[in-house]
Amino acid sequence: MAPTWTFESLRQGLAGIRRPVGEAAREVLWIHEKQFGIASTSGGAMEIFIAGAKLKPRSSIVRSHLQHDRWQAGAEAPFEANRVVLPEEPHFTSVAALIATEMLRAGFGGGIRDHHDVFAEVEPLVELALGRSSLPEAVVLGLVGELICLEQLLLGVADAPGLRSSVLDTWRGHQHAARDFSLGDAAIEVKTTTDASSTHTAHSLNQIEPVATDGRFEQQLYLLSVGLQRSDQGGVTLPDTVDRILFLLSDSGIDASKRSPLQSRFLHDLEQYGTHSGASYVHDEMSGLKVYQTVYTPTFVPRMYDLCDQSVALLRRQDLEGMFVLPDRIQYGFTLPDRVSPANPLPTWQTEVRTAIRRRLGLAVTPC
Repeated sequence: MAPTWTFESLRQGLAGIRRPVGEAAREVLWIHEKQFGIASTSGGAMEIFIAGAKLKPRSSIVRSHLQHDRWQAGAEAPFEANRVVLPEEPHFTSVAALIATEMLRAGFGGGIRDHHDVFAEVEPLVELALGRSSLPEAVVLGLVGELICLEQLLLGVADAPGLRSSVLDTWRGHQHAARDFSLGDAAIEVKTTTDASSTHTAHSLNQIEPVATDGRFEQQLYLLSVGLQRSDQGGVTLPDTVDRILFLLSDSGIDASKRSPLQSRFLHDLEQYGTHSGASYVHDEMSGLKVYQTVYTPTFVPRMYDLCDQSVALLRRQDLEGMFVLPDRIQYGFTLPDRVSPANPLPTWQTEVRTAIRRRLGLAVTPC
């Protein structure tokens, strides 16, 4: 006879689930006849399994977290099911129990309502649980754009690995600072768009005008425009991009199973990115989650614009003189053309990024 579940009995049952070792088969607490169960990941996150055909959530957040596949529970035969992984925080055990209670209340397994209908009723609760557990896609896109730039900066000192820490010093995006990358008297602002053109938003005039940083006034300000869109074909993911940077920060002779000091520092900085959204990306724990497996492909080759070029016709502080406008509260959208002037955007963005960091760190710059 199937047990009669209450919130308290579910909470107690979930607390007793053993975590698998690595990718070992799950120990599933079946709430209803191997159709609806909850297990634990190796990190302690609760994962909800709903057997059967793929569900079709209305919420984009739930869709991005839902994975449909075949799963193995102990020595039992593999089963087809939908899986939703909740965040790895202790209080989400209670959240999982609440979701399960609501699924049962809505009629799961009662023989009257279809599983899809039951899930649709409870989906808002699942969405609420997941809403602040992962980085919003706009934040992920911005992060990927900045990491693409950081990768080139690190490649710029490939012949001087002792300066990689200094390169990490230039990355300020994770600090929510005025600049994404500060290179002394030069700076790089990175903006990522899903459009096929360099269409972005200036969230403040400081983003498109030189400012005083680190005690000196910027003489050069660049905007690196990156275009990315979702793709079913080949492309980049956030975890892939992070792994490439981790490779550049690796040290020969150090146990590959352990993070080097530079890698640990980078991962710590990475975790701080996007915390204003109430979430963060912890690479070693989250790289395998479906929500971060979205593949992006370029909509155009990145463009590096010289914003000090007067040909770049953007609204600037001097344009507001004599107006009843507060310059520090200005935000506006803009589209930069493919070609502003013969030398803007700069001919080869990777070369320009690498040259900028070499100049900043006092390394020889080889003419192209």
